[in-house]
Amino acid sequence: MYGITPQLPRLKSRKSFMNHTKAISSTNPEVERTTRWRNEISSTSSWVPNESLPSGHNETWPVWRTLNRLRAGIGRTKDNLIKWGLLDSTDTLCICGELQTMQHIITCTACFQTCTPEDIHKGTSQGINVARIWAEII
Repeated sequence: MYGITPQLPRLKSRKSFMNHTKAISSTNPEVERTTRWRNEISSTSSWVPNESLPSGHNETWPVWRTLNRLRAGIGRTKDNLIKWGLLDSTDTLCICGELQTMQHIITCTACFQTCTPEDIHKGTSQGINVARIWAEII
């Protein structure tokens, strides 16, 4: 938050994030912010930060939601539902007979379309088709 000085806390237990931010010294704070973001992320991941919607954003809501769940690796798969206490632990298998996890459903042999994690992240037609298949399930 550019140009804002943190207020003194009213309670000792409240710790503001403003005390731990680095000052922006550039005349163009927007450019410096995105540059810092890219530098910080690029050292830990191959993913390139971008302030635009990823591919697949023009799909229907169930497909878009499923695509984002597949990208994040968190969805309503049977292993997660059991972990969250929402499903009986006896039913953990996918329709193909293997344990249903987020990693498994993109390569499930019972589906007519499979893809790679990279297809999901890039939003290729294969990744979007897999999201369409699982849209009403996860």
